[in-house]
Amino acid sequence: MSNLLIGSKVDDTFIVARKQIFKKKDGKDYCRLVLQDRTGKINAIIWTEALNQYGRFEQGDLVAVKGDVASFEDEKQININKIEKMQLDLLSDMSDYIRVTPHDINTLRSGLIEIIGEIRNPHLSKLLELIFDHDFMAKFENSAAAVSFHHAYRGGLLEHTLSIARTCLFIAEHYPNINRDILLTGAVIHDVGKVYEYSTRHIIEQTDQGKLLGHIAIGYNLVSDKIDRIEGFPQELKMHILHILLSHHGQLEYGSPQKPKTREAFIVFHLDNMDANIAGFEALSEEAQDSDWSKYAKNFDGQLYLKMYSSKDDDLEI
Repeated sequence: MSNLLIGSKVDDTFIVARKQIFKKKDGKDYCRLVLQDRTGKINAIIWTEALNQYGRFEQGDLVAVKGDVASFEDEKQININKIEKMQLDLLSDMSDYIRVTPHDINTLRSGLIEIIGEIRNPHLSKLLELIFDHDFMAKFENSAAAVSFHHAYRGGLLEHTLSIARTCLFIAEHYPNINRDILLTGAVIHDVGKVYEYSTRHIIEQTDQGKLLGHIAIGYNLVSDKIDRIEGFPQELKMHILHILLSHHGQLEYGSPQKPKTREAFIVFHLDNMDANIAGFEALSEEAQDSDWSKYAKNFDGQLYLKMYSSKDDDLEI
């Protein structure tokens, strides 16, 4: 996407990540798209005449696009002159169109397994063994952490979870009165419901289950069911683990039915929020390319200053 410069021509193939039809003042339709390949996403628009001629495609389709790169509201946008649906089954490799984690997936998986191996409590160790069997791990490492903003690509959920869990190792050593095993387990399981909330076949989108239930409810049911299969699992421990899962978004308006009320839940909530925001910050920085400022970011309620400090700037006057 970085090679698409304003004023340049486009003749390439993309996945349609989003398709929305709108009406102009004269009542005629036009279409706004988000196009995707493995390097990122770009907005696009099809005006009425081209839409009437080439509008036979849907979200998730692979399309051949011809058009011009322009600027709209300080963002690059493709003004599409021609768009044609291509057959996905004619392609043997979709890797050019699907965004994936920039990290080696095998290294990430090994890192998570190592974290799980750190847990000494036999009940919690058994719980994670039951959850992360071979089939679930395959789904987990192929999942995204979000549709947009942070870790919104295949492998993003594993990357995000491992980042939080590794930070928890430091937190548990730094602060007294933290139950290390509960904290690590909570970090590892807090987003397991996202395996079923999102589909990552060609584009990242919410499943019906995700739209109707959400990953917190899905994760609660999954973890609670596994706990109930473990003989002698302490009820107090069950409460602590499920509380972390239920409270990790922090507030009811952000999807959590409970606010954090334990030390470990408080830590997971803040680390989850921090890791998502830092990843979102980096995504905005990548999108901005050489600009010192990001576009307006809804999650941050403003623009972000992206320029990193350099000692060369020390002589600048304020």
